[in-house]
Amino acid sequence: MLALIAQSSPAAATSEILRSLAIIAVLAVVLVLVGVLVYRAVQRRIETSDVPFTLGQLRRMHEEGKISDEEFERMKSAMIGRAMEGGDTPRPRPASTSTGDAEADGNAEDDSSDNGDDAPAS
Repeated sequence: MLALIAQSSPAAATSEILRSLAIIAVLAVVLVLVGVLVYRAVQRRIETSDVPFTLGQLRRMHEEGKISDEEFERMKSAMIGRAMEGGDTPRPRPASTSTGDAEADGNAEDDSSDNGDDAPAS
């Protein structure tokens, strides 16, 4: 292509270069726009799927008296229902846990340390 441009008149060469630059510029703009759209879609999905807290954190708030029994049960049921519907993918469960709710939210390490019923590691 460069050989053809070199053999043609300066006006034709300039025109060919400008056309190539315009195509590259348009492709770059399209690529940036697609990137922005993908980024926004991913951010929207992350924002809507994030759970404000885990069942372990919910249990701690209940134990500390920050939420009532009724609030605890309602929020726990909502979180479990959302996970069952597939709205949030639950994390894999650890092999052994000492609490029932820790199994449900996959956060047994954090929950079991707060219970006080852990056996010391040997």
